[in-house]
Amino acid sequence: MNWDFLCLTAHQETQERTEAWRYPHTRDRQLIGPGGPGLQLSAAPPCMAGTVLGVGAGVFILALLWVSVLLLCLLLSRASGIARFSVIFVFLGALIITAVLLLFPRASEFPAPEAEMKIVDAFFIGRYVLLAFITLVFLGSLFLVLIHHIVEPIYAKPLRSH
Repeated sequence: MNWDFLCLTAHQETQERTEAWRYPHTRDRQLIGPGGPGLQLSAAPPCMAGTVLGVGAGVFILALLWVSVLLLCLLLSRASGIARFSVIFVFLGALIITAVLLLFPRASEFPAPEAEMKIVDAFFIGRYVLLAFITLVFLGSLFLVLIHHIVEPIYAKPLRSH
């Protein structure tokens, strides 16, 4: 058996893990995880940043705009006098803002393809310290509940009262 080869492989693996921990933003490194180096995760289909269910922030802005315009129109329709006719200006303002947002989009219609992301857990030790602290607090509070509520002491009453 070639021991030099095994030592060199272990040294390279340690060096790769150290570099992946120090530089988590490098994308050309292998994934270092519980399965060891080279673990590949199945990635979700690429989607634009800032989307919820494939819908971007612009749709939410437009929905918020029109919901607020609808509520404002309902409030102004109850007003009396000249304020009642300001509903027209609110509605036209919302139409203009909607037209500007639809006609001048900031991003392209199709997202640019992204490179495959490599996941590196840089907060590994801190996460386990936090888990240990939370476990100790939970066990301490469980002990206090046991002492003060479940096994509550019953004190003897005096036999004679003055």
